[in-house]
Amino acid sequence: MTDYIAQAAGALVKRCGTRDPLMIARRIGVCVLFRDDFVNLKGMYSVIKRSRFIFINSNLEKPMRRLVCAHELGHDALHREVASKNAVQDTLLFGIDSRQEYEANLFAAHLLIDESEVLSLAKQGFTSQYIAAQLKIDVNMISIIADHLITQGHELNPVVRKNNILR
Repeated sequence: MTDYIAQAAGALVKRCGTRDPLMIARRIGVCVLFRDDFVNLKGMYSVIKRSRFIFINSNLEKPMRRLVCAHELGHDALHREVASKNAVQDTLLFGIDSRQEYEANLFAAHLLIDESEVLSLAKQGFTSQYIAAQLKIDVNMISIIADHLITQGHELNPVVRKNNILR
């Protein structure tokens, strides 16, 4: 399943010609709305009368908005049927045991990050924190990519996730 999700994210990046989740959403017809009334909610994905929406907390910093948008695009690609019945609401993006949330995170990681960049930096001996800083991405996303690369047979040191980073 992880290969399927990685391929789906890669195909979307190729189709849209960018890794920018806001631009991707626009190009595939998903309306992104920023909400200033979300308190603990980081983002939400919903299908309303066959129209697809991503709602993002406008109080989040720009890198987190980007991450939340990519995560919600994961729900769009993988869980649209579920979202047409009930909106998918996200207060946390990491440290959740839900299969849907894991899949959306996996999709987001592959949407935002080029695996070859992570592999190249990791093979040079750089830490996951350094790689995350270089790629301007959350270390948890690097962990997801590293785990996927390990399952593909690449020899990398496993990355420890910071489960409370987005609380």
